[in-house]
Amino acid sequence: MLYNNRMKSEKKSGLKFWLAGGLVAIICFGLTLMSGCRSTHSAQPGSVAGRASETPSVTDAMFRSQVLESKSPVLVDFWAPWCGPCRMMSPIVDEFYGENRDKMKVYKLNVDENPGTAQKYQIRGIPSLFLFKNGEVVEQIVGSVSKDRLVETFGKHLTGETTEKPAESSEKPADAEKPQQTR
Repeated sequence: MLYNNRMKSEKKSGLKFWLAGGLVAIICFGLTLMSGCRSTHSAQPGSVAGRASETPSVTDAMFRSQVLESKSPVLVDFWAPWCGPCRMMSPIVDEFYGENRDKMKVYKLNVDENPGTAQKYQIRGIPSLFLFKNGEVVEQIVGSVSKDRLVETFGKHLTGETTEKPAESSEKPADAEKPQQTR
């Protein structure tokens, strides 16, 4: 009797171990899919996860001359090759760059390879998109966003106008209806 109870107990614990191991494997596989199957090698400068990026790169050494001293607005994408949301944003930033390259400069800065600039601007989350005008940060977005949000936030700095137009009023000012009296 004792032997049978012990066998049943061992079978149950073995089954629990097997199920737990399978569950862990499923969770790890799911996380791997969600993270985009990270590669073990680092991406080349100017590329994101093995895909060549159209957007040029900037380094700590070039940051002052290319970004801070620029006469035109400069959008800097702070990213890392292991960052899934950064890889999601890359084609959006590339498309924005392609559409606006004559109006502004756009650069990617790999925070792993260029920690000095990332620390200076206190980059805590990536992707971080900073817009510089006359050497100062004027707009920023942290995290993955749609192209529409990117255009809405940074597009207004291309022409100096806001993207929202003021509501037109059909009412005339109160003094417009009153005839002017002269004495």
